[in-house]
Amino acid sequence: MFPRVLRSVQVMCSNSQLWKEQTFAVGFFPFRAGARAKSMKKVVCQRRKLAPDTPLFGVVDYFLRQLWSPEQIGGTLRRMYPDDL
Repeated sequence: MFPRVLRSVQVMCSNSQLWKEQTFAVGFFPFRAGARAKSMKKVVCQRRKLAPDTPLFGVVDYFLRQLWSPEQIGGTLRRMYPDDL
């Protein structure tokens, strides 16, 4: 067998291409690797700052449906509830 460098020169392809072909020949399946990576991925969920079962959630939902920006909603809520900072 020739070293990888010599083989890559003979077939006119890069070393990485040879590695890929050798890997596939021994039974590497990318869809299995992708599925394994996806199953091992940690799911990180951010904690909600506004619980859906609170009265304030309804107010924010109303303003969002009226196409207000988050800055407008925040400013209005500060004026509506000045003691709840």
